[in-house]
Amino acid sequence: MGGEGLQLLRAAADRHGLLVVSEVMDQTQIPLVSEYADILAGGRGATCRISICCANWKPAQGRCLLKRGISATIEELLLSASTSWRAATTT
Repeated sequence: MGGEGLQLLRAAADRHGLLVVSEVMDQTQIPLVSEYADILAGGRGATCRISICCANWKPAQGRCLLKRGISATIEELLLSASTSWRAATTT
C-alpha cells in the first residue's frame, strides 16, 4: 500500500496511542517510511540488510528492530547489531 498504507497506520496508531513498526527492504524506502514509522523492522533475507538501513537512519529519527530469521546465526545477528551501533554512534 506504500505511502497511503503508512498514512493509515500512523493515523490509527496516533488515535490509540500506539507506535508504528514498518518493515524496510532497502535504503530507498527509508525516507518514506521514516515519515510515518516509529521503528524500522528488518526485511526478509539477510539480517545484514537491515543493519545497512539502520546505519542510515540515525537514533534521533527513531528505533531499529533487528529481527533474527530462523536460518540466521547468532554471529550474523551480532554483526548486524554491531554495524548498526557503530554507524549510529559515529558523528
